[in-house]
Amino acid sequence: MTMKSSKETISCEDAANAFSACFSSAVETGEFIRLVLSNPKHGEETKVVVSVFLSRGETKLSFESRFEKKSIAKTRTLVEAADFIKKEIGSNFRHATLFTSKNNHIFATSKKGKIRISKGKPSMASVQPTGHNRVKNYLVSQDAYFLRELGVSDAAGNVKPKMYAKFRQITKFVEIVEQCISGGCLDNKTNIQFMDVGCGKGYLTFAVFEHLARKWPNAVNAIGIDLKDDLVLLCNGIADKLGHSSLQFETKNVEQLKPDGIDILVALHACDTATDHAIFQGIASGASLIFAAPCCQHEIASQVRTAKLNNPLLQKGLFLEKQADLVTDVARTLLLESCGYKVKIVEFVGSEHSMKNTLIVAEKQSDETNDKLNDYLDLKRTFGFRRHSLEELLVRQGLLEMPQQ
Repeated sequence: MTMKSSKETISCEDAANAFSACFSSAVETGEFIRLVLSNPKHGEETKVVVSVFLSRGETKLSFESRFEKKSIAKTRTLVEAADFIKKEIGSNFRHATLFTSKNNHIFATSKKGKIRISKGKPSMASVQPTGHNRVKNYLVSQDAYFLRELGVSDAAGNVKPKMYAKFRQITKFVEIVEQCISGGCLDNKTNIQFMDVGCGKGYLTFAVFEHLARKWPNAVNAIGIDLKDDLVLLCNGIADKLGHSSLQFETKNVEQLKPDGIDILVALHACDTATDHAIFQGIASGASLIFAAPCCQHEIASQVRTAKLNNPLLQKGLFLEKQADLVTDVARTLLLESCGYKVKIVEFVGSEHSMKNTLIVAEKQSDETNDKLNDYLDLKRTFGFRRHSLEELLVRQGLLEMPQQ
């Protein structure tokens, strides 16, 4: 149903009915993006934001009531949602905007209480699946117990509106892991050892563990490492509730680790040289797969700044910082390749969520070094850095032999 624009004053009941019908039609046709009810007449509620999601193949609506210091989410069916809108707009909320892929529909109440409805050009792009032949079969279920315990999903097993970005990040990472595994890199393994360095609240640790456990039942051992005792305690409590006796969390510094026989090592957003220590632990333990999302690369930036090279890419502060980040990750890639790993660089999450979205994916190919080491030395000469933590760790452990320079 298309709601016609009106410049004439109409009754509140007629306007609410028309607006609600337009909302229902947009959801049913897949044109719906979002609905915002605002400018409340009374109460502490500032606005209500309505979004659509899928639950076990059924289209449902999430109503997020926002207050000054909190938000409360409630799930409604389409019929319940339409009834709520008819009841609330005009009587409790003076303004409502329905965002669809074709138009924006606006319900407005003037200062004198006159009600108007209007239609304008669309201003919001659809970012969520709405069902209609676009259902995505995620490798992580929205109603997974650990997602509810960690606050990603609500008690009904539906992803909370504010946690969609986190849910997409989790599912994206598990998809990347699955793509690597399906390539056969772990086909000869009967037991899987998995370590997550800097695991935080364990979102990815639980997700990867449960995915691996479905492929290797009762044959996966995993450990999550973090510096914060409260997060480790939280995650161990959830693991106990789930009965995951082979999944444990420990409070440790990455530099204290001495892993052995790790098959999969994950280190996402470990700050600065902690990423190098994590990659080193993976190489030293002979990990088949290493996943690292670097963060806060300062080590090389300070050396490049001191070198004061006559390079336009390094003349401006912001350009230098960005270039140094890139050089740091290229150096890590070349060192991994020098240690027998095949490396891919992929975008982990969209740049609209985080600029730290580069994921290094390294798969073990052989124990032999190769000519990538010469490329690494050329990189050092070109950008004027002499020290790199990953290089020093590998050389010190005898895992890499540097040629005379």
